[in-house]
Amino acid sequence: MKLYRVKARYLGAYMDHKVSVENDEKVIPSFIHELNTGKVKIESENLTQPKLCLVTYEELKNDGINTSTTS
Repeated sequence: MKLYRVKARYLGAYMDHKVSVENDEKVIPSFIHELNTGKVKIESENLTQPKLCLVTYEELKNDGINTSTTS
């Protein structure tokens, strides 16, 4: 299992959550599942573009070097 940090912004909401999955392909589906089951904390955020939808994730590694991806 790998640990990933997912950050998302959507319609003025901000989410920062960690998920543990086997590979990159399962990060977003796992994040969505945890979001739908209420495990993700949602914060309000004042954006200049409230219709913006942005999701990024990075693999958290023990060596201090992270691998980032943007969707």
